[in-house]
This record gives sequence, C-alpha cells and structure tokens, in this order.
Amino acid sequence: YRAHGAPQFTPQALAWLANAEWSRGNMARTLDLSSEALDVALGLRDRRWINICLSNVMSALECGPVPLSLGLEHSNDYVRTFAGDRAIQATVLRERAWVQSLLGRSAEARANAGASRAIAEELGQRWALPLYALVVAYAAWSEGDLVTAEAQFREGIANLQAAGDRLNL
Repeated sequence: YRAHGAPQFTPQALAWLANAEWSRGNMARTLDLSSEALDVALGLRDRRWINICLSNVMSALECGPVPLSLGLEHSNDYVRTFAGDRAIQATVLRERAWVQSLLGRSAEARANAGASRAIAEELGQRWALPLYALVVAYAAWSEGDLVTAEAQFREGIANLQAAGDRLNL
C-alpha cells in the first residue's frame, strides 16, 4: 500500500504477474506476488479475489521452495481465519487436502477433499469439480495404490480437458 492507503497494484494485476512467474517456474517469486495480491484483496475486502489469491498462494506453497509443512500450517490458519465464508472454505479445504496428500496424510486429505467438494457442489462451483479427482489421485499415490491413482489422474485430466481448463491441465 502507498502512504495514502490506495493499493499500488490491484489483486488482478499481481495475480497475472504471479502467473507469469509460475509459467517461468519461479515459485519463490510466484509466492511473493501471490501473497502481495492476497494482502491487497484482503485490504479491499474483495471476496472473489481473496478466494483466487488464497488458491494461488497455496499452489505456490505446494510447488515452491518452502517445506510442505509450511503449506499445511498456512492452510490450517486459512481454514480458521475464513471459517465463516463457505466459498473460501471450499478453496482452503481443497488446498489443504492437496498438501496433506503430498505429505502422505491420505485419510485427512480424502476427508478435506470430500468436505470441500460438498461445499463446492452446494454452491454450484462447477469449475472446481475437476480438481477433486486429482487430489484423490495424489492421496492414492501416497498410499501406494497406483492403479487408483492412475485412474483418478486420467479422470482428472479428462475432466479438465472437457472443461477447457488448460491452466490446471
């Protein structure tokens, strides 16, 4: 924020810059820009961009240069912080499930993915539904169930292709 309180960049501009860094494989810079975008969105109380930026921050934590345990800590904080907002809960529970699956905590991952998916379906967040097969795939992979993991990855890929979601694909 500048001294007079107006944001220097919008959350959208910062998110686009973060996406550019993501495409270059610069996860540290992606995390910095996504975190800044989240701070601006929070300052503006823009729920839509808070949700988008939270997802971007968590994605950078999942793939970035920091330990996954830090991503889990952040996701736990976000679950508590945004407990009253169901749309944001769907996002943070899904992202927490993703981190848990990567950490080999598959039972917790499946529980959080299920809770997140139920909220997403209730709220009509169809765009998010293709992501759940991928979360389940990672949970199965962490359990050593490669047959289920492959089937879920294939389903997730097919769902993303059908939805035209090239970013997550």
